[in-house]
Amino acid sequence: MGLRWKEDSRPQRHGWAPGECVHGRCVGLLCRELEDSSFVGAKRAIICADCAYAMPDPVPVDRVQNVVAQLILSNKDKWQQARERPQLLGWFVGQAMKVLGGQADPEEVFEKVMRSVERGAN
Repeated sequence: MGLRWKEDSRPQRHGWAPGECVHGRCVGLLCRELEDSSFVGAKRAIICADCAYAMPDPVPVDRVQNVVAQLILSNKDKWQQARERPQLLGWFVGQAMKVLGGQADPEEVFEKVMRSVERGAN
């Protein structure tokens, strides 16, 4: 199989970036079975552009929801009280804001707490 080096100007993605370095072997899924999987990319690239673009996008992490879930799990007695008396839900909002260093939108935090109540989180 001949060399498949080609310039690629697509933006950086999943372990590949445009560049002028010739790499000896791509470790991506599409090239795993190829005898010659050399490629051109940035100095630190580990896979070719075709393999990088074949990978699915990562699922974004909802940090606020994770914090709310951890607070519920670590304060089950308070959570039961808050489900019975909704005015106590503010305690969870305040604790989440403290954990998040005040960097989250309080309305978003309250919305996530309310969604947890509606789902019946225990």
